Amino acid sequence: MSIVIKNTLVKIILVIMPITFILPKQIIEDASIEKKVFSGEIVFKDIEEKSTAGVEATFLLQTSSNKLWNILTDYQNFNHNFDNIKKIKVIDENPKGATIELWISTVLKTFHYTVFRKYDEPLHKLTWEELSGDFKTNRGSWEIQETPDLKGCIVRYRTFVEVGGIIGRTFKNRTKPESIKRINHMVVKLKTILEKQNN
Repeated sequence: MSIVIKNTLVKIILVIMPITFILPKQIIEDASIEKKVFSGEIVFKDIEEKSTAGVEATFLLQTSSNKLWNILTDYQNFNHNFDNIKKIKVIDENPKGATIELWISTVLKTFHYTVFRKYDEPLHKLTWEELSGDFKTNRGSWEIQETPDLKGCIVRYRTFVEVGGIIGRTFKNRTKPESIKRINHMVVKLKTILEKQNN
């Protein structure tokens, strides 16, 4: 093979590789789930990670990934955009993520904890994990993929919450129902916020 051909192939590979790596991973792989999501349903799924049970919710929002990302990272209005947040303090924020301190009001008690929210893939993926505080485990993620017509976003939200101590043992069976209830309410509120932005 000549040097010219080799150089040409290298250039082609270098051009193609970045395109390959920025393509978002398909959030929905099951056709039946896709049908439910596009009909407006929130599809819930039991999941487990690192021996901790969690809840996964997949749903559709009629917005761009940019607008949704702005809401997820708007810490100045965080307590208005998301319920039960009594207080929030931004400790640090940079292009890689944000460390924030939260006081959350729940049916059990007011929880106080510090969490790092990592911007894994800006506009497409955000993960969080508790650094210190009242929870035994508190982590999760937002994954965002724009629909083919670019008029909406498929969102996969995952949450793993485990309360320690006496409260955790007493209310263990209520963790999942409370998570589902909170997610349902969160999606409705997000839709309301986005509708106001579009008007």
